[in-house]
Amino acid sequence: MRLSFTPLHAAIALACLNPITAHAVVAPLIADVNSAATNTGGAVAINIVSSSKALFNFDLSALPSGITSSDVAKATLVFYVKTIPSSGKIQASPITQAWSEGTVTTAPTQGAAAASSATISRANSYFAVDVTNLVLDWVDNPANNNGLVLEPDASTTNTSITIDSKEALQTSHPAYLEISLKGPAGAVGATGATGATGATGPQGPTGSTGATGATGPQGPTGSTGATGATGPQGPTGSTGATGATGPQGPTGSTGSTGATGPQGPTGSTGSTGATGPQGPTGSTGSTGATGSTGPQGPTGSTGSTGPQGPTGATGSTGPQGPTGATGSTGPQGPTGSTGATGATGATGSTGPQGPTGSTGATGATGSTGATGATGPGVPTGGTANQVLSKIDGTNYNTQWVTPASGSSIPVYDNSGTAISNVHIVTGKITGIGASSSGSVTFSSNAVFVGNAPICVVTPLTSAGTVSSPPRISTTTTSLSVSNTNTVNALDVSYHCISN
Repeated sequence: MRLSFTPLHAAIALACLNPITAHAVVAPLIADVNSAATNTGGAVAINIVSSSKALFNFDLSALPSGITSSDVAKATLVFYVKTIPSSGKIQASPITQAWSEGTVTTAPTQGAAAASSATISRANSYFAVDVTNLVLDWVDNPANNNGLVLEPDASTTNTSITIDSKEALQTSHPAYLEISLKGPAGAVGATGATGATGATGPQGPTGSTGATGATGPQGPTGSTGATGATGPQGPTGSTGATGATGPQGPTGSTGSTGATGPQGPTGSTGSTGATGPQGPTGSTGSTGATGSTGPQGPTGSTGSTGPQGPTGATGSTGPQGPTGATGSTGPQGPTGSTGATGATGATGSTGPQGPTGSTGATGATGSTGATGATGPGVPTGGTANQVLSKIDGTNYNTQWVTPASGSSIPVYDNSGTAISNVHIVTGKITGIGASSSGSVTFSSNAVFVGNAPICVVTPLTSAGTVSSPPRISTTTTSLSVSNTNTVNALDVSYHCISN
């Protein structure tokens, strides 16, 4: 059996070697974001490349009150690597000024590197980095806890990896700090309720078939096994095509002569031959008395063959003589030419299932397909902020219309009560370039009132990921969406609601 260990497995194995008096506390992630020209606090992925650092901050309030750095045995940063455009190492450094996930753009100031990882080369896996020295300082000096920054290690500056953020709800792989404390472990808490199963992610594109490996050398011929019992005669299979005649093999040594088998049964009587012509009838002689049969004399030696005499009259058949002894086996004749290939035997039963092979490397993402034709029910044309309206009761008979100023759509809560002053704006933004942003400006008919609206942005192309603030200000009349995919363009739909 082959075992495979990720860095997380190694971290767990090391934890198991700690004294049984130690126990661990998990510090949850409260902020994660990329440094970029525009804020990406709502992104579902964090990119770590030379041009963009990853910022993290953790909540240490779960630690017992009154502990000091002398109570901490070890602190480990654990994160989930989604993709690896370019493998390499990363390093962790402390952030030395306060920052906010919802507003930060350029990276805040940072101290010297305090930890470095091993080479990260396996996607869809957890990795762990020892950040004990950073956490020791934060425990004794809570004011210094402004989080940490991850960036490519100085020895591998071309490193490029993508990790899941806490906003990636479909995968639920946020980073966290595992802090091992010294001292006796507390009583085991009650098991928490099982969380709901996350939605299944979309099927990735099929990778290209790898090249066929070279044929290995012919192994040595194994020794001949004992002959198994003869199985029942299977049905005759269809005759396969006759293969090419192989080269004549060397003549094997003559085996020892087997014991003589028992006398086989007498064969069936052959068919009666045609009746010969009727001979002339002879005169009838007087019948003599039949004498008794004498004993069988010993077989004499065979004399030399005399000259062929004239054929005498056929005498009556004498009694059957005893079977003579079997003569010795003659010398082995020369090996005959190879006979025609016999009919293909019945197919044997299927052998046991072999072990599953290791998963091949993920194939490159295919290019985005051409945009499909417009489906029924959606007429062409239309302008920003227009909506579809039924013309009559005919299926798919719709048109683009501009909502009247100040109009609203009835919205009901779960008790069936109408909610007043609800405003909804929906639409889509197309052709957002890789690592770029796209925006839409709302018309005066869509000006929001009351609370700031909540906007939900959904990718319409599977190869893209989006980053967008979940709320926009009441004074903002536009929505901006960032495409965090570094290769493919992106189309998105948006739905904004406020009351």
